Amino acid sequence: MAAHVSSRSSRYKNYFDDVTAILFAQRYSAHSAFATVQQESYISMGAYGTGQYRVEKPREKGQRGLRYGSMHLGSIFYIADYQGRINTALRSFKLSARQAVDMFGLDMLPPQIRIEYDKPIGKRSERPDFEFVQYVERNKLIIPHALDHRAMTFTSEYVSIEGKQVVEAGGYRTWPFPVNRYVTAPGETYGRSPGMLALPAIKTLNEEKRIILKQGHRAVDPITLVFDDGILDGTDLRPGAIITGGVSASGQKLVQEYGNNGRVDVGKDLMEMERKDINDIFLVTLFQILTDNPQMTATEVIERVREKGALLAPTAGRQQSECLGVLIDRELDLLNEQGMLPPMPPELVEAAGAYKVEFDGPLSRMQRAEDVAGLTRTISIVLPYVEATQDPTPLLVIDMEAAMPDIMWANSVPSKWQRDPAALAQLKQQKNQQATMQQAVAAAPALTGLVKASGPNGAK
Repeated sequence: MAAHVSSRSSRYKNYFDDVTAILFAQRYSAHSAFATVQQESYISMGAYGTGQYRVEKPREKGQRGLRYGSMHLGSIFYIADYQGRINTALRSFKLSARQAVDMFGLDMLPPQIRIEYDKPIGKRSERPDFEFVQYVERNKLIIPHALDHRAMTFTSEYVSIEGKQVVEAGGYRTWPFPVNRYVTAPGETYGRSPGMLALPAIKTLNEEKRIILKQGHRAVDPITLVFDDGILDGTDLRPGAIITGGVSASGQKLVQEYGNNGRVDVGKDLMEMERKDINDIFLVTLFQILTDNPQMTATEVIERVREKGALLAPTAGRQQSECLGVLIDRELDLLNEQGMLPPMPPELVEAAGAYKVEFDGPLSRMQRAEDVAGLTRTISIVLPYVEATQDPTPLLVIDMEAAMPDIMWANSVPSKWQRDPAALAQLKQQKNQQATMQQAVAAAPALTGLVKASGPNGAK
């Protein structure tokens, strides 16, 4: 979340900078497991088209912050609403008796689990033998003034399959399961992955590599033909094999190969074709744009980045709207509930806490490079005319002072490094006063001479 806002108040901007710093500090704390869970989610999305995880606050007493947990795609079932937004989930998971007590408390569990937990440590099983189901859906009957989960946007129930007992009933103000979907067709709930698209090429590449390895092994440890009195006992095409009956007593081959025997170079070309297709599907080629020509100018780099951002916009846009936006809303809600966010400035209080998330990752910067590239192209077109005619008028059309905040934002310059509008106006006033004083000092000798010339002694 970035602090690029239209407000003139630096206090407003600095508040969002502070919130962003707190959010990232909690994400990457030693106990959150965010990096591990995010990696597992991306692996699931790349392989199956859908990656998911849960975001919760700690259940331990005295603990604050955020906790992330990964979920296998086979353990959760999603339902989308009429707009295609996922707002219902049914997930299954297993716990040991000790884990179940840590999560729900001993009094909430059925007798079968409590009996297992009460066994001595040496006899108590630590295997996840007890299955639980959680059902989360949008609250159909919100009671606004209720002090419990009945006032929340989503309801949640945990049910123990052992004993068929509800062990926890609660709710969430924000959706707790951010979902990554790589691409979907109309009407689909689960995503399609690049791995699915690349599967034929991957299988072909594996088969080609198997053949190349076999032929390379033969080249290193070739097959040997020996004479066997004309009796052909069979063939063995394994590397290093000895085939009897393959040559005559004089050493002449009795069996000739057909065509080109073992063209490893052709196999390498075929494998490279499949690798290229796989790299294209997984968007590897797009990230190699800037490495193709290391001698590019700054303008060319900006154009390449803009092009890459345009090509990645559909993929990045889906991740931002479906997953990262939902994730940030959930994180901020949990941090605010635990009192871990600073007090809101008056401007934000008046806006009822409304905010807009601006993504500030590498992909987002590529998408924002369009405006900077347009300005760079315009200046590069106008500059030769200005140099040839010595007429700076065309450049005066561009308001660089107005463009600088957007350029800084597009290049991820922290808002703390940008002057407050009031401070900038004061600085401009000081510079104008200094310029006026310098003009006065420069004109002083001429004015002094004029006064002397017009004085009584200097009059003609």
